[in-house]
Amino acid sequence: MALNSSTVNVGDTATASQYNNVRKDVVQYGGDYASTTGSANAYILAVDAQIVTAYVEKTVFKIKANFTNTAGATINVNSLGVKTIKKFTSTGGQVAIDAGDIQSGGVYYLVYDGTDMILINPSKFTTNKFGGTGADGALNIASGTTNLDLASAQVTVKNYTSFNVASGATWGFTNAPTTGAIVIVKTTGDVTIEGTIDGDGDGAAGGTAGVGGATAFANGTAGGDGNQATNCFLDASNHYGGGGGGGTGDGGGASGGAGGTAGAAIAGKLIYVTQHRKIIILVPGSSGGGGGGGEAGNGINFGAGGAGQTGGRGGIALYIECGGALNFAASGVINARGAAGVAGGNGANSGAASGGGGGGGASGGGGGGMVYILYNSLTANAGTINVNGGASASGGTGGTGIGGLGGNGGGGGAGGASYAGASTAGTAGASAGGGANGAAGGASTAGQNGTSLVEANQTF
Repeated sequence: MALNSSTVNVGDTATASQYNNVRKDVVQYGGDYASTTGSANAYILAVDAQIVTAYVEKTVFKIKANFTNTAGATINVNSLGVKTIKKFTSTGGQVAIDAGDIQSGGVYYLVYDGTDMILINPSKFTTNKFGGTGADGALNIASGTTNLDLASAQVTVKNYTSFNVASGATWGFTNAPTTGAIVIVKTTGDVTIEGTIDGDGDGAAGGTAGVGGATAFANGTAGGDGNQATNCFLDASNHYGGGGGGGTGDGGGASGGAGGTAGAAIAGKLIYVTQHRKIIILVPGSSGGGGGGGEAGNGINFGAGGAGQTGGRGGIALYIECGGALNFAASGVINARGAAGVAGGNGANSGAASGGGGGGGASGGGGGGMVYILYNSLTANAGTINVNGGASASGGTGGTGIGGLGGNGGGGGAGGASYAGASTAGTAGASAGGGANGAAGGASTAGQNGTSLVEANQTF
């Protein structure tokens, strides 16, 4: 660069002009420091007018920002004209700065490149982007219900500048994937929850329902196994509830579905431990198994077998990262509950000289999900978080027979496991025992409760 200072030899007496030129070089290329004024993403900077009389390439400015930018920003130095503030990307290109790259009270270096002001130390590079980018703007649900379409994606990330669900309002979700939804909400600013966030039943989809026998003495079909989140568990076990067996004519009722196992070595506090290693585990609840269909009775006037039921879905996994202040008011509610199992369908009554149909098996309840909130500052943490597993249900009753042989009941589905707990097996369907009446279907079991945690950010 061309310097203003002239050479001073050893032993020479420097002139005032030479001293002033040295000062000018130091300030211009080392950076003059001043606080900005301005607002609305338009910064204004006033520095020594004797030094900065025009924009000169490679000039450095050190600023203390008076507000946080919420979008791309500009700066005007000494009323010399507005310049766009840009930053370098990881591939070497230049782009306008993002919301939050300049934080109120922060100290930043700007270098003029001949066209734009280049921000050397954007905050997002130095704070691990806690609170996200704010790229999705502000979310403000003042009343009614607003649903976020998850479009069957397992992971959905939203970057808000602020987040508000007012009292009486609801934020919900649609089109959760079969493997369960993980929703990550990041805000550069405050989070206010006075209303309801409803993630009930947005975890893994339930096992399919077994079908009751539809011809004389036809077997019922087994209920389908539940589902679980893929690539989220630390082991290869099945955490979903097993489907109940279909009613058959082998002299006994159908078996119940197997229970899902808990996540490997997982307890409610593990999520806390791993957070402090900068690892956050997010797993939606696994679903319950479907109930098996009941067997049909025999005879011309047989009673059809009762239908099994579809397993209850698990609860959502929700992570909220609050870059500002969290206000989780007493009226606020976050739901990530598993859906309840459904009672099996009743076997049909027979006509003359025929057996009644066996009852269908109940479906298992879905496992509870996860809710994890991490905040920078706290206004209130008085709300309610529900991560209960879905309730169990009863098997269907057998149909009444008149002189024939009744069908056996379908097995009950098992509840879905959560990351914190295992579920238990569904109940086997009953045996008709050679009587005319159909046997009852098996009861299901409940899904396991999930986990929740709200705490201050201490690491990110």
